[in-house]
Amino acid sequence: MATVHTPVPPGITEHGHVDLLAKIVAQEHGRGESAGEFGSPRGEFGIDMAVGQLDGMVDGKSRRTRLDAHQIVATLPAPRVRGQDPSCALLANLPHTQPRHTLELLRRITVRSQVATNNFEVEVSLQAIRALLELGHADMAQGMLDALRSTCIGDWRIAWFTGIAALVQADYRRAYRQFDIVRVMLPDEPTPSLAMAATAELLLLSRGARADAAHWRRAAIDNYGRAWRPHREIASAAFGLARMLTADGDVRSAVAVLDELPVGSPHRDTAGLTGCLLHVGGPAAELTETDLRVAAGRLASLSDSRRYLPTRLILLWTALVWLESGGRLRNPETSIFGTPNTVAGLRHGVEAGLRQLARVTTDAGHRIRLVDLANGVRPRTWF
Repeated sequence: MATVHTPVPPGITEHGHVDLLAKIVAQEHGRGESAGEFGSPRGEFGIDMAVGQLDGMVDGKSRRTRLDAHQIVATLPAPRVRGQDPSCALLANLPHTQPRHTLELLRRITVRSQVATNNFEVEVSLQAIRALLELGHADMAQGMLDALRSTCIGDWRIAWFTGIAALVQADYRRAYRQFDIVRVMLPDEPTPSLAMAATAELLLLSRGARADAAHWRRAAIDNYGRAWRPHREIASAAFGLARMLTADGDVRSAVAVLDELPVGSPHRDTAGLTGCLLHVGGPAAELTETDLRVAAGRLASLSDSRRYLPTRLILLWTALVWLESGGRLRNPETSIFGTPNTVAGLRHGVEAGLRQLARVTTDAGHRIRLVDLANGVRPRTWF
């Protein structure tokens, strides 16, 4: 890689120049160093997949709730910059939330020839590859990776970024193999397992695993479990594990995983609401009164959640459908959702819920649709 050389300002040594730049960038972007081979998590993915459409019930806007490879790439922890070269401290604090800006900074970084070691040039290349991948330029990144392979033998980061490139290109089987290489080389790191699990789930969603879907579902379950159970901090792993267990027919275990989120987690309410929906998510003919009561009990503890109203409405509607399709209550006098457990009582409850949503929505057209639905579901009378 060619390095551009510029004069160092008087009174500042070359090392001091680099250290000063590193401190400025770190202070500007509010980041310090983190332990381990990977940096800190940059976000979560797959958290709102079960509850995302609840927001659409309030504002009338459709939500994308499918897992997305680009979102995964943008949130997975990234490999830390390595090397003792003082210049590497600057690279460790680049603003990767703005990959175009990062590429421009990399282009403008100037270090005198005696400081620009081979190690530093490799680190610059890897940071450029990371930025290109986050911009979706997988072909360009792959070309740079190919140029590094002969000089970076044994560097697990080549396999990692090759896996990320394959993920962006929807080559999920190759991505999985590359992440597995990293997992073997870094057995104590949760990030490779998280990447493998997400890749297996994406493969299942792409219908590219019809012949061996059971194998890939088990791979997703096992790897989400490896990323979640030892740490209990990676919410993406918990929600992913819950999704895969649900797809495998084990709703009870899926809800139990969501209940493991720490009390202080910002996703605790979302986990609780997801658990409510999972309890009543099956076909009405397969639901039981216990499912309805458990879901209602869980929801009662989430009355302060901003998604409480649409979730309660879904549970009321589910109970109504269940009752109208032949469901029977052991004790019809005992209310489940604060409404009489009769067809008429639940219809009144659904109607009231729709009118509540109509009052809080800010979209006039959606308000009219909600009122029309409420009028359509109200119990029939002679008047």
